[in-house]
Amino acid sequence: MDGKKKKDAYNRPDSIDVLKDKLYSRSGDARGPKKGELSGNPESDVPSDWDHTTESMPKKKKSLLNIVFWGAVIFFLVALGFALFSLQTGRNTVSPDNIEIQVAGVTEVDAGKVVELEIAVSNRNDVRMESTTLIAEYPLGTRNPDDTTEELRRTHRDIGVIKSGERAETVIEAIFFGTEGETKTITLDVEYRIPDSGATFNKNRTYELEIVSAPLELDIDMPENVRAGEEFEFDIDVTSNADSTLEDVLFVIDYPSGFEFISASPSATFDTRVWLLGDVEAGAERTISVRGRLEGQPDNTRAFRFELGTQSLGNEKVVGTPFVSHTEEVMLRRPLVDFSVSVDGSETRSYTANTSSDVGFEILWRNNTTKSIENVVIDARLNGNAFDPDSLSIDNGQYLPGEQRIVWNTDTLPSLRNVDSGEEGSVSFEFVTISEEDLERSVFDSSMDITVRFDGNADEDVGIVESIEFFVSSQ
Repeated sequence: MDGKKKKDAYNRPDSIDVLKDKLYSRSGDARGPKKGELSGNPESDVPSDWDHTTESMPKKKKSLLNIVFWGAVIFFLVALGFALFSLQTGRNTVSPDNIEIQVAGVTEVDAGKVVELEIAVSNRNDVRMESTTLIAEYPLGTRNPDDTTEELRRTHRDIGVIKSGERAETVIEAIFFGTEGETKTITLDVEYRIPDSGATFNKNRTYELEIVSAPLELDIDMPENVRAGEEFEFDIDVTSNADSTLEDVLFVIDYPSGFEFISASPSATFDTRVWLLGDVEAGAERTISVRGRLEGQPDNTRAFRFELGTQSLGNEKVVGTPFVSHTEEVMLRRPLVDFSVSVDGSETRSYTANTSSDVGFEILWRNNTTKSIENVVIDARLNGNAFDPDSLSIDNGQYLPGEQRIVWNTDTLPSLRNVDSGEEGSVSFEFVTISEEDLERSVFDSSMDITVRFDGNADEDVGIVESIEFFVSSQ
């Protein structure tokens, strides 16, 4: 032995120190002893470094990427070729742009009359249209021509098969309602299928109609200006232009602020502003008269709004389908005479007094004209017996029991012969209400109307009327 360890034919020196030196060497050469395969060749070609073991991996990845890339290229070329072929041959192409919906008919209609529209559907696709259906949607207020009480919202027309290059026709009918100048829009939708496909296609368009005349007309006779606080009357005439009976016709008035409703003929159906006219036959006329007064500042306008149409199904006081909407403006003028009646010192149009009580009335006036008013007459009518006639006390007036009327004129009050511009004046009366015992008797009324009128000779009509509702209740 020469002092050196003998090397094994298949292993490197097994010295632990040598192995540590190599493991922690800066050169990175940490190769240690390796076991070789049982072979007769100790000098194996097995690489001693891990760097050589991964040389085959990039080749596999590169091969896979090449396959994917060329597959995508081939698919793209095939798809492109098919698309070019389809474009050139036009074979089996389907597009809604190749479907045309044509409408033949009027564009201006009279509301309340039957309208007929011819619809043509043309197929310019290369395949036939199957199960073709025309769906028409109508605006609110449209009625069924076969039953005018029925609202028409949608109709379906089965067209069937339309071959390539052909067209099919159908007809729709409806009755349109609305105000004059209003535009009504119909939506037409064609649904269809194509052979060997379960999908449903559609093509749609709209068609517009203009209402040129309403089925009902309103003629309103209203003064252009009224005196503030003075009673006035206006009339409304309703005339039917429809070919058939219009059912459930409703008329509504929106009164302006400051308007006091007094009476109407015929009486309103709901409140003081809604009239259910019911069925209005073709060519029929209806008239409504309304009486009231306006309060407000002089030289201001007040607007009355009128609406006529069919009654809403959801609200009996509201117009569902309007035929006519109209607005009338009235100018408020300063009254020729300021005229008022106070009861026990308060200006009121409704007063309640206890039984067996004294009640005093004062009538005041002022001439607002630039000229005098001559031969003035004032009278107060006591319509009812809720007072004791023997208790009447009248200031410069005369009681006419047969008419239950108190009169002031030039005979009872000479100053009424001539009331100058700006001049003011007043008269009064009082009475005692019926007793508790009389109130319980059926021959006596617990209420009465007191109507006071002022009139005289002037360049303009100065007649003014004030009404008071008077009630008597037990103490």
